[in-house]
Amino acid sequence: MPIMIQKAEESVIPVLTRIYRASLALGHIPKIWQKSRVFIPKPGKNSYDQAKSFRPISLSSFFLKIMEKIIDKHIRDYLGNNSPLHDLQFAYQPGKSTETALHHLITKI
Repeated sequence: MPIMIQKAEESVIPVLTRIYRASLALGHIPKIWQKSRVFIPKPGKNSYDQAKSFRPISLSSFFLKIMEKIIDKHIRDYLGNNSPLHDLQFAYQPGKSTETALHHLITKI
């Protein structure tokens, strides 16, 4: 969390809550949150003369990351409480993954 938000946490959280709720209600994300900075060098490499020494690293807006985490938590809570997903739905569920989907498929064959 950026230091300025940590220092002003009590006064900033209600404002951010209103911004997040308005953003969701309007279906609009502020353009400045959508911008990211991309860095190419892979940290900790002694030499950058080979292609494997590079990888794109995207730094997204802190505010967008927080909003994504809030939405993710709400979706997971809803799915956990209401269980609208089929038993064979493997994505987006705790304890299930592509590996468990493959295991299920292989045991059925």
